[in-house]
Amino acid sequence: MNNAEFNRLKRLAKIVIPTIEKNKKQRIEKERRGDFFNIFSILKVERNEVYTHSAMLCELLNPKGSHGMSDKFLSLFLEEIPLRRIYDINQLNTKNASINKEFSIGPINRKKEKGGQIDILIEFKASDYSPEYAIVIENKIDARDQEAQLARYYHYLIDNYPKKNFTILYLTKFGNPPSAISIGKHHQKNKPYWNCISYSYDIQKWLKKCLDVSGEILPVKETLKQYSNLINKITDKELNMADNKKLIRQIYAENLFETAVEFVDIWQQKDTLIAEIIADMILESDEKWVKLENFPDTKTIFKLIDVDELYLFFEPSTLTLGFYREKGLIGKKRKLTQIIQEVSLHTLRTNVEQTLDDWCYISFAYAKEEKSPSKTAIEDYYNEIYKALKTFERKYKRL
Repeated sequence: MNNAEFNRLKRLAKIVIPTIEKNKKQRIEKERRGDFFNIFSILKVERNEVYTHSAMLCELLNPKGSHGMSDKFLSLFLEEIPLRRIYDINQLNTKNASINKEFSIGPINRKKEKGGQIDILIEFKASDYSPEYAIVIENKIDARDQEAQLARYYHYLIDNYPKKNFTILYLTKFGNPPSAISIGKHHQKNKPYWNCISYSYDIQKWLKKCLDVSGEILPVKETLKQYSNLINKITDKELNMADNKKLIRQIYAENLFETAVEFVDIWQQKDTLIAEIIADMILESDEKWVKLENFPDTKTIFKLIDVDELYLFFEPSTLTLGFYREKGLIGKKRKLTQIIQEVSLHTLRTNVEQTLDDWCYISFAYAKEEKSPSKTAIEDYYNEIYKALKTFERKYKRL
C-alpha cells in the first residue's frame, strides 16, 4: 500500500468511524426497547432454508393460508418479481394457485439431467381466461449449489409446460447469480433461463406491501414484522438506513467512493477468505490433503480416505465439510449421515445438511461475536475444523 492509498484510507476512516459509533448507540437503544426480540432468533432457526424461510414464504403465498388474506399476498408478490411470457399478472388465476414446498420431481438420474426437489413450486391452473403457468423458486440462504440443479428444474418445466409458461427464480440474500455447477454444462453459454431476486430488496419490498394491506390483523402484522426483522438481521441491515445514505453521500463528496467499495468488497468476503486461510493451513499441515485437478471449485480441498474413492472435503466458498464421492454415496449414506450428526463444532454455529447423491456434509458459520476475528480466533476455527475432519475420518475407519 503506497502513501496515497494509506491517506485515502485514513480519510475514509475519519468519515466512517462516527457513523459506526452512532450505530452502536442505536443498537443499544433498540436492544433496550426490545426491537431485537425475535421468535426466529430465540428458536435458533434464523437461517434454516426449509423449515423457516421456505415454510414462511409458502404460507404467505398460499391463497388458502392461515393468514386469512386470500390471494392478496400472492398478487403483491407477482407485482414485485420478473415473470417470463406474462405481461399482465391479472391473467393468472391467483385464487386457485397451489403452493408446494420441497416438491419432488423424481430421482436424480445418472447424467444429472432430471430429478430432484424444488424448494417452492407455485402452479396456476388454466381456465377460460387464464393460462397454465408455473413459478419455481430456488431458495438459497447458506446452502451450496447442487450439480445441474437449475438445469434439472428447467427440464422438468419444459416437459410439463410445453409453451414455456414458467419462470425460474434464484432467490439469495443479495441477488447473487447461480454458479456454473447449478446452471448445467449445456446451458452455460446460452441465454439465462432464470431470474435472480434477493431477500434484501425484493422480499423486503414485498413484505412491506403485505404489512400495508394486512390492516388490523395483529397476529399477521406482528409475524410479518418479525420476519422482516429477521431478514434485516441475516442481510446485515438492522440499523437505520438514513445514516448509511448520509455516509455514502459524504464518501462520494470526498471522492473516496472507489476506496470504500474496494474495502467493503473485501469485508463482505471475510467469511470465505477466513475459510480459505484455514484451507491453506490444512494443506500446509497435512500433505495428504490436495486439490482435485478437474473439480470446478479450485479452493476446495480433498483427502482420500478409502480405496473406493471416498474423500473428506472442505469447501471454503460454501463453508461446508464432510464426505464426497464422485460415483455417489449409494450404500454409505446412512452411516455417513450418522457420523456427521455425531460431530459438533463447539465454537461455530452449524447445520447438518441433507445427504445428496455425491455429498454428505455439515455447513457452519462463524460465531456472531467474532465479526472481526483475531489471529487467535482464526487459529481456534482452524483447530475446530481440522479436528472435526480428523474425527470424520477416524469414525469412518471404525465402521
